[in-house]
Amino acid sequence: MKMMEDRINVVLYCRVSSDEQAEGSSLDEQERRLRMYCASLKMNVLKVYKDDSSAKYNDIRRRPMFGEMYAYCKLHRHLIAKILFLRWDRYTRNTEFAFVYKRKITDELGIEINALESPIDFRSTEWSLMLALHCGMAHTEDNKISRRTLEGIHGTLLKGKCSNHAPRGYRNVRDGKHNTRVEIDKKTAPVIQDIFYEVAYSPLAPNAICRKYNKRYHLHINKNAFMYMLRNVFYIGKILVPAYNDEPEQIVEGQHEGIINPVIFKAVQERIAYKPQIKISKAENPDLFLKRYLLCPKCGRHLTGYTCKGNGGYYTYYCCSQDKKHINIRAEKANSLFIDYACSITPNPDILTLFKTTIKDIYAEGIGKIDCKMRDKAAFLKEIQAKLDVIDDKYMSGKLSDDQYQRMNGRYRQEMLQTQDEMEMLRNQRDTDIEPMLDYAFCLLSHLRIHLTDAPVDLKIKILGALFDVGIQLSGDVLRTTMYNRVLDVICMETNKLRGEKRKREPEKFNSGSLFFPLPSFLINNYIGTCAGIGKTSLTVIHKVLMCGKMGR
Repeated sequence: MKMMEDRINVVLYCRVSSDEQAEGSSLDEQERRLRMYCASLKMNVLKVYKDDSSAKYNDIRRRPMFGEMYAYCKLHRHLIAKILFLRWDRYTRNTEFAFVYKRKITDELGIEINALESPIDFRSTEWSLMLALHCGMAHTEDNKISRRTLEGIHGTLLKGKCSNHAPRGYRNVRDGKHNTRVEIDKKTAPVIQDIFYEVAYSPLAPNAICRKYNKRYHLHINKNAFMYMLRNVFYIGKILVPAYNDEPEQIVEGQHEGIINPVIFKAVQERIAYKPQIKISKAENPDLFLKRYLLCPKCGRHLTGYTCKGNGGYYTYYCCSQDKKHINIRAEKANSLFIDYACSITPNPDILTLFKTTIKDIYAEGIGKIDCKMRDKAAFLKEIQAKLDVIDDKYMSGKLSDDQYQRMNGRYRQEMLQTQDEMEMLRNQRDTDIEPMLDYAFCLLSHLRIHLTDAPVDLKIKILGALFDVGIQLSGDVLRTTMYNRVLDVICMETNKLRGEKRKREPEKFNSGSLFFPLPSFLINNYIGTCAGIGKTSLTVIHKVLMCGKMGR
């Protein structure tokens, strides 16, 4: 035990520059030689750290094992006498790093750092020169290697060759030890072509298209990589050569074959370069949510509003947008009158139930028509795919030129994209559940006062827009509208209040051939696309049902 206490405790550090070198025998060889040295001098090895990161950086975060070793030495500074490595270039290839961590390890922790080959005597006055010499030589060698690599890449790009991993739609092929090329990947190239066609001509945003193809083909492309791919001139047979030294950035002809038509590529660039101007709208005043619905009783213009300060508070008023003398009323009073006026709508529960049942029947009929259309679209897609296979075979056999193939392939793929979009829209319509929409709409009608009093101003405006198609005249304490929603007249009990007048009940004249009657927009806006296939007969049926409900009251 006494002999072990008299031994010098050391930590060994071995390093290679890459994962490929770590798989070889370099790390083991470094450790073997260091252990032999320690055994010959009877040194006790406490720990061995093996690193596979580059030593050209002066940031310890890029060298995780060196950071762990430094943390271990800080905790056991009184036990460790030395840190040993094989050569100084294993310690670092950066002169700044060498002096910084010499100070942190040797001067602050009292632990000597040294190399097995070319050791430095830090007790002499020449240690700084020797450390700068050994690490500076490694630093210079690293800079030379980096420059030669950049020059080689720049020269390769100027020749029109790919200097790195081929982008999506291509694959790297090695013809010899030092001869590589790229060729079109028959599996992924059609997908990339579809993406460019859709970005160029589809109304969908590029981010939505990215999500769509990630979900369909499991591409795992993030947003930034997707936009970089759309801007890459490699797909039209060209190579982008970045600026280097005094040479400017340039685009040269590539030695590979492009898979995207230049016209389509240009359309994509115009599409992604367009940035619509976002209009910032002013927030609605919660006390003036009736501005777009109230009309002046004298000139018929829409009312506006303002807030003024007086008597120790703020007061809001509605007034005519042309002349304030026409009408000027407190907003609190006008809002209260309007809420009482709108809440005179009392739904008839029996008519609501009948209306809901009829709408669901019509929806079910529309679903059948949608399924029929989707079957037709699927058959058409199979026909287009068969045509694409035919032109691919003709192109491979040399019966079609490049221009003919690009033109025919582009036309068929455009038809395929359009058909797929139509099927996606039909699928969304078919999967729409209208039950919650109907329940929500009927709940609004049944609790109008609560929503018009406590709901956010945006929701209030949407509700009023659904109930009243035209403005409402405010005259004193009376509100009148010249037009009302006829369906509301059917499903509500007290409809004369909406007109602001009393009149005799007259039988409705019903034209069995007429299809026009104003369904409430808050009931049909969310599923208007789904009911697009509803025929004349179904609408006539629902009109008859509603009229019967009205006549039976």
